[in-house]
Amino acid sequence: MIKKLLWALLAILMIAAAIFYAGREQWVADFNQARKAQQNLFIEQGKAFGESANQQQCLTQSLELLNKCFAASCTIDHGAYLRSCLQSAAPSEGFCEQVPTYKESFTKSDKQWLKDSCWDKNANGSSCKFLYKLQMNFCSVKQ
Repeated sequence: MIKKLLWALLAILMIAAAIFYAGREQWVADFNQARKAQQNLFIEQGKAFGESANQQQCLTQSLELLNKCFAASCTIDHGAYLRSCLQSAAPSEGFCEQVPTYKESFTKSDKQWLKDSCWDKNANGSSCKFLYKLQMNFCSVKQ
């Protein structure tokens, strides 16, 4: 009896795997299209906010929005928001002062700056650091 149940379960799993395998390309295409649409929405929102804000307000707004979201896609979305916001925002005095130069591998002091910046904002770890890395990159390219 148990053997028959196990064989039936195995057959169901095999059928489900075959269906998923056959439809994987469409699923990936649909997923990518949905992610692109979501990211474009954040880019437009960031640009719109930046048109009436300065660079510091863009960073602050991005961090506030990020703290309300804990999904992995939030980091990417709010990174796109911040990038587009900074590009359309008015300059902020001192925005790039004391911001480390962006480089491939960070020094111990760079990592400490990232950690302290997030700690000061009471923001969640790696997502917050990602936004501050975008600030580092923005300030490094701007110079």
